[in-house]
Amino acid sequence: MIARPPPPERRAPSAIAAQDWALCISTYNRGQMLCDCIRAALSSTRRPAEIVIVDASTDWAANQAAVEAEVAAAGGCPLTYAPALRKSLTVQRNQAVALARSDILFMIDDDALLHPDCAERIMAHYRADTRGRIVAISACNAPLPQAPAGAGRKQTNRA
Repeated sequence: MIARPPPPERRAPSAIAAQDWALCISTYNRGQMLCDCIRAALSSTRRPAEIVIVDASTDWAANQAAVEAEVAAAGGCPLTYAPALRKSLTVQRNQAVALARSDILFMIDDDALLHPDCAERIMAHYRADTRGRIVAISACNAPLPQAPAGAGRKQTNRA
């Protein structure tokens, strides 16, 4: 018989309210794109209550410093920045989920940018769901009008 692993440790209570959203990003060796992603999220009409980044980069500490500067320049936001336990998108995403305190998690790639109203539009659906039936919402890819062609990043997310 295989022994069951111990249950995860309980996180301390959080000041983050129900119906807040966290931006969760798994990244690997794309520091500048990661900063662009953070800047777009912090420029949105509904900012994240927290940002959680799990970084498998060889220079993750330099990326962390750059992200911290972006967050500070945008007026601040609670930030959890962790080196990846293992270089694996799935493992990194699970690590981010375990670190996040918000009820609603936006799991986006480091090379994606949110439209300014994306979070606001998605969160409106959650607020309207008084019976708690929505478990996930997917945003579609749609280019920003000002995005340069061939910028090396995905089209951006819009609800």
